[in-house]
Amino acid sequence: MIGWELLIDVLGIKSFVLPKPSEIVAALQQNWTEGFGIFPSARATLIEAAGGLIIGTVAGVLVAFASARWLSARHALLPLAVAAGAIPIIAFAPLMNNWF
Repeated sequence: MIGWELLIDVLGIKSFVLPKPSEIVAALQQNWTEGFGIFPSARATLIEAAGGLIIGTVAGVLVAFASARWLSARHALLPLAVAAGAIPIIAFAPLMNNWF
């Protein structure tokens, strides 16, 4: 990290453009529990992400088992899966953000 700090000093880069790594670590330590309170937000984000991963995995496995086992489930679910896969994520993400 000292090499980066030396490079920033030598090039004369302003700290608001590219802060030194030591300044970044100091700000993170200061704001971890006090100030902005990053830790509670990080914990909530981690819980939500893990919950979404678990729910998505269980739902995907159940749909895969159902479509592999029953032909009627395959005929009902396969067009939905193809349609969901055809929608670009860049177009779908803002729509889901507004819905939820």
